[in-house]
Amino acid sequence: MTNKERLAGMSDEDVLAEMKDTYAVFFEDDKRLINLNDTFAYACADAEIVKEEQVPEIVKIYRDWGHIGLICWSAKQRNEEPVIEYTEDPVYQATWKAMYGDLIVGKNGFNQFDPRWSDDKLHLQAW
Repeated sequence: MTNKERLAGMSDEDVLAEMKDTYAVFFEDDKRLINLNDTFAYACADAEIVKEEQVPEIVKIYRDWGHIGLICWSAKQRNEEPVIEYTEDPVYQATWKAMYGDLIVGKNGFNQFDPRWSDDKLHLQAW
């Protein structure tokens, strides 16, 4: 059963509750935030603020694509790719393609420190 099939009969409030239970989103003060720890930078606590008018959009994305869809949405909002572990992942790539087609966002500065992104591929560059 796909995420979309499993969540089809749930209300938006129930989907948001699941998103909170699975730590896809969390609440801080009166803000809804998408959990993006270690997604756009290594060993980094991070989150994307979701405005009230964006809630229906992220609920739909979560219904259709799960947390990986929220990562794609956040990458588009930031105009920045997540770290290489996502950009090279076939599930991330397929989800991005389904959601945004051939849209290109900015490169992530942290990816330059991965040897797979190095021109000489001889060693990790120093931080």
